[in-house]
Amino acid sequence: MPAIDAEGDQPWGIIPGYAIAAKTGTSQEAGPKCALCAYGASYIGMAPGNDPQLVIAVNVQNPRRGGYYGDVVAGPVFYQVAKDALATLDITPDGAVPAKVRLTAP
Repeated sequence: MPAIDAEGDQPWGIIPGYAIAAKTGTSQEAGPKCALCAYGASYIGMAPGNDPQLVIAVNVQNPRRGGYYGDVVAGPVFYQVAKDALATLDITPDGAVPAKVRLTAP
């Protein structure tokens, strides 16, 4: 089962009918008043994953609310942009189905 955002119950890397290849990222950065107090969150992906026609990179520097992990902060933006871009550009679904691979331990 793919990773699902606990707050929104949304699998940001799954768009029905399309293979999505994506990677999240979270970083800590030096701020003006402390060593590691600023965060960066990213979600970068391409679609369709088997024949990429879109590459989308979302990077949020120092998110202010809702957490700071890439999946939580940048995931929803990636999902909406990818979904809208696939529809707007009329990119045909490749018929992909999510893999049934467990990503977390019990």
